[in-house]
Amino acid sequence: MAVPVAVGYYADGYFDTHPWLLLMGIVLGLAGIIIYLYKLGIQSQQKPQSFKKNKQK
Repeated sequence: MAVPVAVGYYADGYFDTHPWLLLMGIVLGLAGIIIYLYKLGIQSQQKPQSFKKNKQK
């Protein structure tokens, strides 16, 4: 979250576009967090795979 916000903040200063690039950085950072949490939730609901190999006699 901090990286896109910082990039937006410094880009606003460079391009003199206050506050638009900062707001875009905030939105991108929040979207990244939401996607990460969604993937983490999906992963936590999956059944763990067994590491034992099935040996047939």
